[in-house]
Amino acid sequence: MFLETIAPLDAGVYASYSWLTSLIDWQSLGCPIWNAQWHSKDDFKGYAWQYTDSLMIGGKQFDGNIIYGG
Repeated sequence: MFLETIAPLDAGVYASYSWLTSLIDWQSLGCPIWNAQWHSKDDFKGYAWQYTDSLMIGGKQFDGNIIYGG
């Protein structure tokens, strides 16, 4: 399996909520899932959630992410 060849690098899948729920068989992958759902709540609750691409910090724009697992 690919993930075993790059160990100990922790890899996962980053995708939009719509891709995760309709196009990707994420259950069979067995890796962390990073949900990109620009919304006020996370409907997926994977390893991480990107809730915006326009978080302003110190006058600079960043992606806003929350990491649940560690």
